[in-house]
This record gives sequence, structure tokens and C-alpha cells, in this order.
Amino acid sequence: MKAVRDEPNALLSPALASQMATAHAGPRGLGFEVGGKGKARHFGHDGTNEGYNSSLILYPETCQGAPIMANSDNAKPLIAELLRSIADTYHWPDTMPSTVMKRIPLNQAIVARFQGTYRATDISGVAPFKIIPAGNDGFTFDRGDGHREPLYASDEGLVGPDSGIILKAISPANGPAETITYTRIGGRGSAEAVSAKTAP
Repeated sequence: MKAVRDEPNALLSPALASQMATAHAGPRGLGFEVGGKGKARHFGHDGTNEGYNSSLILYPETCQGAPIMANSDNAKPLIAELLRSIADTYHWPDTMPSTVMKRIPLNQAIVARFQGTYRATDISGVAPFKIIPAGNDGFTFDRGDGHREPLYASDEGLVGPDSGIILKAISPANGPAETITYTRIGGRGSAEAVSAKTAP
């Protein structure tokens, strides 16, 4: 943070720090995800390993930020809530309002739109995942590595309240989805996945 702010006694040179905190490939700099403008400019990184989740976010213009580590494989929603609480308490320049989603009744059009097997297109080494109808109550999200959780329909797409995932169908406009996005409540960025029926 000192180096990005060009302050004395920084561990890195301002030039290198600037490269790390500037987007080069999509939202990524050298090692960090980058976003926001002006006082809301920020950089950081989320981490996931077996048994824990973590997140680091820094705002160089206001010299604010927070690192959070949690000892759970499904701590992303907790981390998002903690970040929102810190942002509100310490008046961060980038407000993080809590997301509220209304559950809608499941119907055959929603089932036909989402059910199937999908493969991530921009994340390597991730197993294909399945969206499986689970009666009138919703779906089951099968991550392909033994993790399964419920999904419910909302105006935003499908929502997993356990982990905070949000799945949105983005193409085609109607009928069975060929491409969906995968993000998390409070997340900053999304991954894309394609239906196994259309994957090359």
C-alpha cells in the first residue's frame, strides 16, 4: 500500500507496485484483482484452500482495507458480510450493501433453462458441475468434487444460500441455457461456464 501511494520506506518500488495494482488482463494485475475508480480504486485477492477461505482488499487512495481468513470451505458468504460490516463501520469509499433476493416459484421453464452439466471456460482444472432438479423445491448444485448444496430460483437466476453462489443464464435468451455465469453474493467478478451439450 505504501508503494502504491509512493510513500517512503515502502518494500516495493512505486513502479512495480503500480503494475501490481493496475489491471492488465481483464480485472487482474500482477497477482491482484483490481477494480473501482477514484477513491473507490481497490486491489486484493481471494484465497481458497482445503479447510479455509480468505480475502484481502485494499483502498490505496484512503489507506483502508482488511484481510479476513475463515476456517471453512464455505466461508465466502461470511467473509462478504464481514467486509460489508467493516466498509459500513469505517466508511470505505466503496459501499457494499447486503444483497437481498426474493425466491420465486419453480416452474418447468426454469427447470428446462438450467438443468444440465456445465464446464467452466475461464478457470482451468475445475471439474464439470451439474445442476440437478430436486422436485418442486429447487435444484441441487453438484460441484463435481463431492460438494452438493441446494439452489433456489430467484429473479437473479439460481441462488445457493449455503455458499452464496449465483448462477445466471446469459445465452441464448430463451430455452435451455448454453452459457451461464457463476459468481457469489458480494463477489467481485464472475466465471463463465458452458453447457456440456454445446462445449467443443
